[in-house]
Amino acid sequence: MAAEPLLTLRHGALRLELAPNIGGSIARCYSQQGDQRRHWLRPASAEALRQSAVEGMACFPLLPHCGRVRHGRYPDADGQWRTLPDGARHSLHGIGWRLPWQAEQLGEHAAILSLTVDSGQWPFPFLAEQAITLDEAGFSHTLRLTLRGDNPLSHPCGLGLHPYFPRSPDCRIRLHAAGLWQVDEAILPLRPVPASALRRQLQFGWSPDRRVLDSTFYGWQRHADIDWGSHALRLQADSRFVALYTPAGQDFFCLEPCTHVPDFANHAATAPALRGGHWLRPGDTLTLSCRYRLL
Repeated sequence: MAAEPLLTLRHGALRLELAPNIGGSIARCYSQQGDQRRHWLRPASAEALRQSAVEGMACFPLLPHCGRVRHGRYPDADGQWRTLPDGARHSLHGIGWRLPWQAEQLGEHAAILSLTVDSGQWPFPFLAEQAITLDEAGFSHTLRLTLRGDNPLSHPCGLGLHPYFPRSPDCRIRLHAAGLWQVDEAILPLRPVPASALRRQLQFGWSPDRRVLDSTFYGWQRHADIDWGSHALRLQADSRFVALYTPAGQDFFCLEPCTHVPDFANHAATAPALRGGHWLRPGDTLTLSCRYRLL
């Protein structure tokens, strides 16, 4: 099956290609100078586009939660256990990345994508929106989630972005955070750890090849620098949490701004500053804004 055409945004040398039908994803983001192309995000291959493989894209949205939910269950505000419908042993990244989005607005420099989810698809209905804008220094990416319906109960919600960055021997990541969450064998959070050698190493530049990692940091200073030697990028977000994923034997790593740690609704005894998360009612709106500054 042929892949659907991508929607391309342009500003100067910067190009950003969108695949709304593949989970509202960014397929590629690069700078084009003559016949030279510099990829700022791991580009989707032609095969990934043909297969509509969202995990092969350059970035996709996480909503209405980020990461895993243990056994796909959480206690609702009424004390009842809710089961999430994605069929995974531990529900992963919500439903936004599994559905096609619509392009509501498309210009040369900017686009708005939208998604409507009803109560037959998820335990609570919601509207979601992505706004992406290119400028002379990089691009901005904002997610917005608004609950719908007439059920007055509040529901656990969160937002995140899942960008894939190119990985090379020269690559270094720098970020400052108060601590990270220790995880179990299912990559679910166990407890926050305020002091660690990794946290200190990240302050001075850390190679994603040093170890396999899939954990969430809390209390980060809302920006991280990625340096490939010949060029660099600063990732900024208004979230209090960021996940770092460095799988073995891959040509990418992920640095994912998010509004909460995975499974936050099942960690009610933990201080909100350490776990994050929001409980929303119909009509409430949650946003996450992210900025990619190209250096």
